[in-house]
Amino acid sequence: RRKKRAGTLRLFGGKLLVSKDHAKRIRKLMPYHT
Repeated sequence: RRKKRAGTLRLFGGKLLVSKDHAKRIRKLMPYHT
């Protein structure tokens, strides 16, 4: 569970920093999250 939490925070944190590049990666990883 901790690993999943860290991954989620990492994706959210990266999304804020690199919403442009990360948005594409997040879309592939979590298309339902957008």
